[in-house]
Amino acid sequence: MRVNTRLDSVDVIYRLRSRLLPYRRWLLLGVDLGSWLLGFVATARISLGPNGAQASFTGLFAPIATVVVVQLVIGHRVGLYSGKYRVGGYDEVVAVAYTWAAVAIATSLLELSLSPDDWLAETPALFRSSVALACMALARVAWRRLIERALRPEGESLTRVVVVGASEAGYLLVRGMLTDPTSEYMPIALLDEDPSMARRT
Repeated sequence: MRVNTRLDSVDVIYRLRSRLLPYRRWLLLGVDLGSWLLGFVATARISLGPNGAQASFTGLFAPIATVVVVQLVIGHRVGLYSGKYRVGGYDEVVAVAYTWAAVAIATSLLELSLSPDDWLAETPALFRSSVALACMALARVAWRRLIERALRPEGESLTRVVVVGASEAGYLLVRGMLTDPTSEYMPIALLDEDPSMARRT
């Protein structure tokens, strides 16, 4: 019964992934743009107090337009929305960082061109950008954890194994066993003669 339930949950995850795959680039773009919007609104409300609610919605056109243009251009250039990166993987993290930095610089330059009385000039750019980056990262990590948790093999019949070698090959072997729901093995430890590999996870 537990095995059947497990396979059913994996099947649901696979079906969800296959349905979302055609819209992947738009979903990721929506997450990133929404993260920037949340960063602007949250910063305005925190920095400006009671006036932040009104200001955060009445003066967003120029900064959000800048965010959309730069996010699209740089994101396209680094392949962030092309589908070639695994969500939450190292390569995607690098692409997200490049794109985020470009947008943060562009909005900071826009801030310098505004009058001191403009609400955007009164809000901290670093905090705004940090909120956006945190939201982008959390969304991707949450999705990756959901997939990995669904694919992790479970059951009392699994054979517990010790992997010899904590190098990249050993890491990939462990990861392969932990992300294959049909795997019959459960890695419980890594052995390596190199002391620098101690406590590697």
